[in-house]
Amino acid sequence: MYRASLETGLTAPLLDLNQTTKALLAVLLMSVLWGYGWVALKIGLLDAQPFDFNALRLGLSGLCLLAIVRLTGRPIRPQRVPELLALGCVQTATLFTLSGWAVAIGTPGRVAFLVYTMPFFTLLFAWPLLGERIHGRQWLPVGLAGTGLIAIIQPWALQSSLLGNGLALAAGATWALGAIMTKRLQRRGAMDILTMTAWQMVFGSGP
Repeated sequence: MYRASLETGLTAPLLDLNQTTKALLAVLLMSVLWGYGWVALKIGLLDAQPFDFNALRLGLSGLCLLAIVRLTGRPIRPQRVPELLALGCVQTATLFTLSGWAVAIGTPGRVAFLVYTMPFFTLLFAWPLLGERIHGRQWLPVGLAGTGLIAIIQPWALQSSLLGNGLALAAGATWALGAIMTKRLQRRGAMDILTMTAWQMVFGSGP
């Protein structure tokens, strides 16, 4: 028994390291795909209007996700439809309409950085809506992140495209609101993430 415990203790860090490596690789892959997605969006908008393009890509994405839900044996029937409709209108329809419109009239790089102000809007919304707030040492990384963001987006240079920059910031705020809505939805009762995302996109692509 002692030997088994010793072997388990020695291999546990290796397992943790393996899981950590996988997580880091997943974050890296997501960053590359997500980042290049803005470039692909700009290319797609060369031949399509923002609203048409978003309706098509989100509707098709939702149908593909429903197919995956079916193939993986998850329950495909939507539950708590009013909540999913509200989430779809905010997290899918409004967010992607604003961000797609911003990319259409602006540069994808600046729009991406402005949309990713979302974590800061989330901090603002989480306090009154979820009762979550920043404490103590947590302010240091938030402050450093805010300083880095300001240095990158250079707010004093945002006057070049007020509409595009305003749309991108509104998309970041909308994204944060959608995240809060998702958290509250899951608090009221756990819902399968893939099924929830699929129906959210289907319902959101309609408007």
